[in-house]
Amino acid sequence: MATSRMIVMFCGLLLTANTATALTWSDVALGIAGGTVVVVAAPYAAAAAGFGAAGVGTSAFRTKLMSVAWTTGMGTYVVSTLQAVGAGGLTLAQSAVVAGVAGTVTTATKKAFFDGEQEDKCG
Repeated sequence: MATSRMIVMFCGLLLTANTATALTWSDVALGIAGGTVVVVAAPYAAAAAGFGAAGVGTSAFRTKLMSVAWTTGMGTYVVSTLQAVGAGGLTLAQSAVVAGVAGTVTTATKKAFFDGEQEDKCG
C-alpha cells in the first residue's frame, strides 16, 4: 500500500512541477493514450521477458533473479508480480496505477521537451 501512495505523490509532484503547468486538452489526450498503450503492452512485455504462463523462462538471468529473490527474501514481490502479469495480465488496481504513472510521465515528458520549442519559435 505504501508503494501506491508514493506513486500517487510522484504523479502529483510531476503535475505541479513548472514543466507540467497549464495542461491543455491535447496534453490530457496524450496522457490517456500513453497510459493505455503501457497498460495494454505490459503483459506482452512481461511475457516477452520470460515471465509467462508456463513459469519463469530458462534464461540464466531470470532463473538467477528468481533464485536470489527467494534466497535473500528481497525482490520476491517483483518476481511474483512480473510472473502474475505475464501469465494473466494486470489487475484493475495495477492497471489504474500503471496508467496514471505512464500518462503522467508521457505528458510531463512532452511538456519538458516539446513545449519550450514552440515558445522559442514564436518569440
